[in-house]
Amino acid sequence: MEYQYITNKEGQAVAVVVPIAEWEAIQSKVAEETLTPTEMREAEQGWKDYLSGRAEPIEGIRKELLEDRDD
Repeated sequence: MEYQYITNKEGQAVAVVVPIAEWEAIQSKVAEETLTPTEMREAEQGWKDYLSGRAEPIEGIRKELLEDRDD
């Protein structure tokens, strides 16, 4: 797989572009190691909803989360 590095004005690498297939494989592995089976199913359903356009817009989620806070 080929990576693309993004550099700043000084030539220092500040980010990397990873092929999507590899990124998804990494994400899947990390999720399997950190999520419960129920959380994994919820995450997979959320991703499917996002891809299909059925997911709630991020601004709505952000507003809901911020309004429900007690601090």
